[in-house]
Amino acid sequence: MDVAPQKWTSKAVRIVRAAQESFEKQDTTALVVRFELHPAWKPPGRSDFRRIADEFAAIAHRAITAPPPFSRSSEPIQLRDPHPDVCWAYIDRTFPELGGHWAPSFAGHVLRASAEDIKATVGRKEREIAVYRQAAHFLWLLVDCDLSGQGISLDVPEPNFHINTSFDRVFCCGFGMWQWTELPVARPAKAG
Repeated sequence: MDVAPQKWTSKAVRIVRAAQESFEKQDTTALVVRFELHPAWKPPGRSDFRRIADEFAAIAHRAITAPPPFSRSSEPIQLRDPHPDVCWAYIDRTFPELGGHWAPSFAGHVLRASAEDIKATVGRKEREIAVYRQAAHFLWLLVDCDLSGQGISLDVPEPNFHINTSFDRVFCCGFGMWQWTELPVARPAKAG
């Protein structure tokens, strides 16, 4: 992957929000819209960002002004590959008082976070341990594994490895914060 999953996801959210703003400048129809981006999608640079957002807005505009012949007026419109960057689009009218709600959809394969993923995350936090110890004697670290994007969703890892850390306990949480795993920790060897 050329783009970190968190960055990929935040850019997907930003471009879909920009598409909603573009649409709502021209049409007051309240819509619920979901765009599932192709896993290989790369966030556009500044020069292409507005153009891509406008193209996404145009998908929704075309769908409600000239719906596909197979759709029924009372059912949402679902489109397959309506744009080179979008593999699936869901478009439905909603009540004007509720306002529109547009978001990227993050379907895909579920993979467990790897030991390397968790160790890298703990390693980044380890640098701040001295500051944390000033505020609390006993330190727990919570690693959020609820990440989606690029055609995958991460899940909590199997607790079959240990973490060398100065944190007293390390936990991983998953989707909706209802999955929890505690990982075994080992104190790093002291130098000298």
